[in-house]
Parts: sequence; structure tokens; C-alpha cells
Amino acid sequence: MEITSKSYLSLSKVNKDLGRISDLEFSLYESLLNNMMEELNEIPKKSPDLMIYLSGSFETILNRIKKRGREYELDEGLVSYYYELWKGYDQWIYEHYKASEVLVINIDEFDYVNNEEHKMKVLSMIEEKLKEIRSL
Repeated sequence: MEITSKSYLSLSKVNKDLGRISDLEFSLYESLLNNMMEELNEIPKKSPDLMIYLSGSFETILNRIKKRGREYELDEGLVSYYYELWKGYDQWIYEHYKASEVLVINIDEFDYVNNEEHKMKVLSMIEEKLKEIRSL
């Protein structure tokens, strides 16, 4: 999972909901993030041209983590934390992310790490979407 600055806000919300940070800490983080991401005419654009959202079932996500072979990533507490993050990502992407267009890639359908054909298809999807965006 690629972590962007906006992703950290989502992660922070989960941590707030779990009681790991206070409402004040969350509010300060959100304010700081919004200030840092504010676009200014004098400097190059900060937001990406395209957000690529790798969406999938929790089962697929856990299977991909298992394939990495890092036992510490499968600690019961971490798996529970991953689930809390996973539950909120669709809502965050569809309701809150506004910095750029989003290309959703269903990782239940594409195994771009172990299947060359899938990798080429995903790369093609990304290239086509970028061409579309840049021609506007």
C-alpha cells in the first residue's frame, strides 16, 4: 500500500477512533496537513496527476501480506489494525479524496506481482488514464 500525505490523515483517524491519539492531536494534524497541501500559484502543483487506488477484499490483502513472508506483519494486533484501515479506505477515497482523479484497480482480479500479463494490463490502464488526464 502506497502511503500519501492524505493517507496519513486516514491512518490518523483510525488511530483517533482506536483511542491512540486525542481529538486535539488529530485536529492539529489535520490542520497542519491541509496547510502543507494548500496549492500556491508561485510553486509547482503538489497534488499528483493521478491517485492509483489498489482496492480489494481483506482476504486478498492478507494473502498478499503473507506472500511477503514477514511473520511480524501477521501479528494478531496488526491484522486487526489492518482491518480497521481497510474498512475506511473506500469511504476515504470516494468521499474525501479530491486532490486528483482516481484510478481504482481491483487487486482481487489482478496479481500484478506474480502474473506478467496482469502487470502489463495494469500498466496499460495507468498509461491510458494518464493520457486521458493530460489531454484535458
